[in-house]
Amino acid sequence: MFEFFKLSVYALMLYIIRFFLIGWIEQVTFFEKMHEPMNTYEGCFGFTGADFPLSHFFNYLLWFTVVLAFHFGQKSLSFSLFWKSMVFFGIFFIFFIGLTGVFMNHFNQGIRIFFRYTMLDAVLVFGVLALVNGFLYPTIFKDLEQ
Repeated sequence: MFEFFKLSVYALMLYIIRFFLIGWIEQVTFFEKMHEPMNTYEGCFGFTGADFPLSHFFNYLLWFTVVLAFHFGQKSLSFSLFWKSMVFFGIFFIFFIGLTGVFMNHFNQGIRIFFRYTMLDAVLVFGVLALVNGFLYPTIFKDLEQ
Protein backbone atom coordinates (compact mmCIF):
# COMPACT_ATOMS: atom_id res chain seq x y z
CA MET A 1 0.00 0.00 0.00
CA PHE A 2 2.86 2.37 0.79
CA GLU A 3 4.38 1.67 -2.64
CA PHE A 4 1.09 2.65 -4.33
CA PHE A 5 0.95 5.86 -2.27
CA LYS A 6 4.57 6.65 -3.08
CA LEU A 7 3.92 6.07 -6.80
CA SER A 8 0.83 8.31 -6.61
CA VAL A 9 2.81 11.13 -5.02
CA TYR A 10 5.67 10.62 -7.48
CA ALA A 11 3.22 10.87 -10.40
CA LEU A 12 1.90 14.08 -8.83
CA MET A 13 5.46 15.44 -8.68
CA LEU A 14 5.94 14.69 -12.39
CA TYR A 15 2.60 16.30 -13.16
CA ILE A 16 3.58 19.44 -11.25
CA ILE A 17 6.83 19.58 -13.25
CA ARG A 18 4.78 19.06 -16.41
CA PHE A 19 2.30 21.76 -15.49
CA PHE A 20 4.67 24.46 -14.22
CA LEU A 21 8.09 23.96 -15.81
CA ILE A 22 6.98 22.54 -19.15
CA GLY A 23 3.91 24.78 -19.11
CA TRP A 24 6.22 27.80 -18.92
CA ILE A 25 8.25 26.49 -21.89
CA GLU A 26 4.99 26.02 -23.82
CA GLN A 27 3.91 29.58 -22.99
CA VAL A 28 7.08 31.12 -24.39
CA THR A 29 7.20 28.92 -27.49
CA PHE A 30 4.06 27.66 -29.26
CA PHE A 31 1.14 27.82 -26.81
CA GLU A 32 -0.54 30.72 -28.57
CA LYS A 33 -0.33 29.09 -32.02
CA MET A 34 -1.46 25.76 -30.59
CA HIS A 35 -4.64 27.24 -29.14
CA GLU A 36 -5.44 29.57 -32.03
CA PRO A 37 -7.97 27.09 -33.52
CA MET A 38 -9.94 27.27 -30.26
CA ASN A 39 -10.72 30.91 -31.04
CA THR A 40 -11.24 30.35 -34.75
CA TYR A 41 -13.52 27.32 -34.34
CA GLU A 42 -15.34 28.15 -31.12
CA GLY A 43 -18.21 25.82 -32.04
CA CYS A 44 -15.87 22.82 -31.90
CA PHE A 45 -14.10 23.69 -28.67
CA GLY A 46 -16.05 24.32 -25.50
CA PHE A 47 -13.31 24.33 -22.88
CA THR A 48 -14.03 26.72 -20.01
CA GLY A 49 -12.48 27.44 -16.64
CA ALA A 50 -14.99 25.04 -15.09
CA ASP A 51 -13.34 22.22 -17.08
CA PHE A 52 -9.93 22.68 -15.41
CA PRO A 53 -10.46 20.24 -12.49
CA LEU A 54 -11.42 17.40 -14.82
CA SER A 55 -8.62 18.34 -17.21
CA HIS A 56 -6.09 18.19 -14.38
CA PHE A 57 -7.49 14.85 -13.24
CA PHE A 58 -7.14 13.30 -16.72
CA ASN A 59 -3.65 14.77 -17.15
CA TYR A 60 -2.64 13.35 -13.79
CA LEU A 61 -4.16 10.00 -14.77
CA LEU A 62 -2.00 9.97 -17.90
CA TRP A 63 1.22 10.48 -15.92
CA PHE A 64 0.16 8.09 -13.18
CA THR A 65 -0.35 5.42 -15.85
CA VAL A 66 3.09 6.08 -17.34
CA VAL A 67 4.66 5.94 -13.86
CA LEU A 68 2.93 2.65 -13.04
CA ALA A 69 3.94 1.08 -16.35
CA PHE A 70 7.52 2.27 -15.90
CA HIS A 71 7.71 1.15 -12.28
CA PHE A 72 6.53 -2.38 -12.98
CA GLY A 73 7.86 -2.77 -16.51
CA GLN A 74 11.35 -1.34 -16.14
CA LYS A 75 12.43 -4.49 -14.32
CA SER A 76 12.08 -6.41 -17.60
CA LEU A 77 14.73 -4.33 -19.39
CA SER A 78 18.46 -4.63 -18.87
CA PHE A 79 19.47 -1.01 -19.41
CA SER A 80 20.33 1.68 -16.92
CA LEU A 81 17.31 3.31 -15.30
CA PHE A 82 17.92 6.39 -17.43
CA TRP A 83 17.58 4.41 -20.68
CA LYS A 84 14.67 2.42 -19.30
CA SER A 85 12.94 5.74 -18.70
CA MET A 86 13.64 6.85 -22.25
CA VAL A 87 12.25 3.57 -23.63
CA PHE A 88 9.06 3.54 -21.54
CA PHE A 89 8.26 7.21 -21.97
CA GLY A 90 9.06 6.78 -25.68
CA ILE A 91 6.54 3.95 -25.98
CA PHE A 92 3.87 6.07 -24.32
CA PHE A 93 4.87 8.99 -26.53
CA ILE A 94 4.25 6.86 -29.63
CA PHE A 95 0.90 5.72 -28.22
CA PHE A 96 -0.07 9.33 -27.46
CA ILE A 97 0.91 10.48 -30.97
CA GLY A 98 -1.12 7.65 -32.51
CA LEU A 99 -4.17 8.41 -30.41
CA THR A 100 -3.90 12.12 -31.16
CA GLY A 101 -3.67 11.33 -34.86
CA VAL A 102 -6.79 9.19 -34.68
CA PHE A 103 -8.76 12.07 -33.16
CA MET A 104 -7.16 14.64 -35.47
CA ASN A 105 -8.44 12.88 -38.57
CA HIS A 106 -12.04 13.41 -37.43
CA PHE A 107 -11.76 17.19 -37.84
CA ASN A 108 -11.26 19.67 -40.67
CA GLN A 109 -7.86 21.02 -41.69
CA GLY A 110 -8.15 24.18 -39.56
CA ILE A 111 -8.78 22.26 -36.37
CA ARG A 112 -6.10 19.69 -37.20
CA ILE A 113 -3.54 22.41 -36.51
CA PHE A 114 -4.40 22.08 -32.82
CA PHE A 115 -3.68 18.35 -32.92
CA ARG A 116 -0.42 18.83 -34.83
CA TYR A 117 0.74 21.25 -32.15
CA THR A 118 -0.42 18.74 -29.53
CA MET A 119 1.92 16.20 -31.15
CA LEU A 120 4.75 18.73 -31.09
CA ASP A 121 3.93 19.45 -27.47
CA ALA A 122 4.14 15.72 -26.75
CA VAL A 123 7.75 15.70 -27.98
CA LEU A 124 8.53 18.37 -25.39
CA VAL A 125 6.45 16.91 -22.54
CA PHE A 126 7.36 13.24 -22.89
CA GLY A 127 11.00 14.12 -23.63
CA VAL A 128 11.49 16.34 -20.60
CA LEU A 129 9.60 14.01 -18.26
CA ALA A 130 11.58 11.01 -19.54
CA LEU A 131 14.77 12.88 -18.63
CA VAL A 132 13.42 13.97 -15.26
CA ASN A 133 12.20 10.45 -14.49
CA GLY A 134 15.53 8.96 -15.55
CA PHE A 135 17.33 11.04 -12.94
CA LEU A 136 14.66 11.38 -10.24
CA TYR A 137 13.22 7.85 -10.08
CA PRO A 138 16.45 6.18 -8.84
CA THR A 139 16.67 8.72 -6.03
CA ILE A 140 13.05 8.48 -4.91
CA PHE A 141 12.80 4.69 -5.26
CA LYS A 142 16.31 3.71 -4.19
CA ASP A 143 14.79 1.54 -1.44
CA LEU A 144 13.00 -0.66 -4.01
CA GLU A 145 14.70 -3.49 -5.83
CA GLN A 146 15.70 -2.39 -9.36
